[in-house]
Amino acid sequence: MKTFRALLLIFACALFFSYNATGQVIKKTIVVTLDQLNYDPVCPGLGTVSGYYVYELNMKMSKEGFLERLTFHVGKSDLKNENGDKVIIVDSGTDNLGILWDWFNNANYYNHVLWECPEIVYDTDDGWLDEYLAPVWPSEGVTVEMSCKVLCKGVIFNIPVLAVVQINANGEMVVNFFKP
Repeated sequence: MKTFRALLLIFACALFFSYNATGQVIKKTIVVTLDQLNYDPVCPGLGTVSGYYVYELNMKMSKEGFLERLTFHVGKSDLKNENGDKVIIVDSGTDNLGILWDWFNNANYYNHVLWECPEIVYDTDDGWLDEYLAPVWPSEGVTVEMSCKVLCKGVIFNIPVLAVVQINANGEMVVNFFKP
């Protein structure tokens, strides 16, 4: 019984200190709907795609309640082209510098207004992340965006980007790796 109490106390202390040391993590899912998005002009063979996929986000918050780090990946999906072929999207990344925060915060604006692509709809309102953004964004950190790929029956539309940006505490860029 003493061993059980000791383990319980150790677990409780570890849990308490880990939450205080690392801040809270907020999980969010964003459903992205594609409605007749024609990929053929950029990647012949993928066709016109409809369906949905889900971004799974983990947002690490500071003790003050502001966003410190955002990690994301595509979870489940149900996408098909006009032939009924399954289409897969692969995308993941992490950002504690803020480079991708505005895009996730205003994805519909980017798709509908800037890129004139109303076929892609995110199920969040633009500005959903505003309450979590600090008045001053990070001046140091790392952003890694892995390649986004859309795949269907051997056809691959690769958005070939591997970006690593790191800025140190002096505001100097110490790593700026971009591989298209």
